[in-house]
Amino acid sequence: MLERAFLVAPGNPFWGGAAVVDLAGRVVAIAAFRLGEPPHVNLAIPIEQFQPVKDELIAAGRVLSRRPRAWLGLHTTATPAGVVVEDFAPAGPASRAGFHRGDRIVAVNGVTVQTQEEFYRQLWKRRPGDVIQVAVLRRDRLHVIAVRALDRYDALRRP
Repeated sequence: MLERAFLVAPGNPFWGGAAVVDLAGRVVAIAAFRLGEPPHVNLAIPIEQFQPVKDELIAAGRVLSRRPRAWLGLHTTATPAGVVVEDFAPAGPASRAGFHRGDRIVAVNGVTVQTQEEFYRQLWKRRPGDVIQVAVLRRDRLHVIAVRALDRYDALRRP
């Protein structure tokens, strides 16, 4: 989980890996990916978080020193009411598991979550291949959706 990040506008789908520089020309972040609905912004990772893993990312395309994290392919947004499903990654298992846009995530594996940070902390306790139980509120009814997590890196590399 990023404790700090930059949002860079305007969003550009081709900025992944681009340097974000300050007025003095110092690299302060690395653009990672585009977020949200139009008008998009790019999320950029602060350089102090990128530096320790840059060699792994350049050589392997992923961080190998950390075990793979469970990935569902859910795009969520933080709202005053909690974590809401905004969209799905086409290659992610959530797109076929029964989630709906607008579902409010209230628990992961029986543990209540109210923020995106809590959601990801609970999700990342599990591994790819594990079945994750995600409780959502939809039209004031509780639904528990079982979804088998994937390794994001492997899922997105498949042809």
